[in-house]
Amino acid sequence: MDWFDIHSFVTVVREQSISKAARILHLAQPTLTARLKKLESEFNVPLLERNWKGVQLTEQGHQFLLYAVKLLEDFKEISEKLNETVPIGPDERGSLTMDSGKLKLGILRPLGSFFISPALQLLKDEYPEVQYDITVEMTGYIMELISIHKLHLGIIPYCKPFPGLSSVPLFQEEVVLIAPKNDPLRTALSTDCWKSLLLSAHFFLYNFKFPFRKVMDQSLSTLLGRLPETIHEINDTNTLLNLVSSGFGYTVLPTSYIYDAFDLKKAAPVSLGAGASVIDLEVLPYDIYYLPSFPKRTIYLVYPDDISSHLPLHRIVEDIVSLYHANEQSLLTTSG
Repeated sequence: MDWFDIHSFVTVVREQSISKAARILHLAQPTLTARLKKLESEFNVPLLERNWKGVQLTEQGHQFLLYAVKLLEDFKEISEKLNETVPIGPDERGSLTMDSGKLKLGILRPLGSFFISPALQLLKDEYPEVQYDITVEMTGYIMELISIHKLHLGIIPYCKPFPGLSSVPLFQEEVVLIAPKNDPLRTALSTDCWKSLLLSAHFFLYNFKFPFRKVMDQSLSTLLGRLPETIHEINDTNTLLNLVSSGFGYTVLPTSYIYDAFDLKKAAPVSLGAGASVIDLEVLPYDIYYLPSFPKRTIYLVYPDDISSHLPLHRIVEDIVSLYHANEQSLLTTSG
């Protein structure tokens, strides 16, 4: 698969005709058809089907189209970037070191800024000479950048074994239901109708490009026995929360996406029916519901295996881990 294969696929979808797309692409129709079949064989799924209406997307084709459009934009951005005459900094020419005094930190999108505040405060207080850059991306991308020495550290969930990388758990957080203020759910939880209320409600969830969508679906299926009837897919956390705050429905998120996870653990939840509890903070335009069947997840600090050879970086990792563990232990002591 190359750029032209993807461009050809998007052109066919746009024109809804292989013959029209072939003319636009200056290809013979059999050549274009062969490219499309090659694309389908690489993924081993049908992407297009022909009928009397022309060419239409299959279910897999609809999913691939979203990635294809994004890939074309990424190719365009790469081309523009490579043609810019921007000097390359010393950290970008080879393996990263701390010699330049700049720390390259990767953070999961959309891990809340509240969660990384303790780490940034530590750098400010204990390592004032160290400047830092933050890359906000998805988990797999961050791990790849650490492995090729383009990032020093990553703060991410879903940590799986990765060649050349080590990890240590930082913090365990709750997955919660977010509801509008003064929502009927609060009183419904003391009755038998709360499940039917949620099943018939509108839910705003991430699309499947976000790994957390699987957690969302599993949490709701476990709680309700099946998924709600109406699900709207959103690819932005702020939009999710704004729609819930405006009273349009519910969402499911980890606490670190919405508020200071440490401060939230200090708040006293109000017990409700069905084993649930709620936190209603004046500073938030929505309520946070803790439900007994919802999972917890662990946030990890990820770093290169050879970190011991980089003394300043090694100390920073140890200090960050100690800080987060101390914060969590103090919360456990307080709650106990």
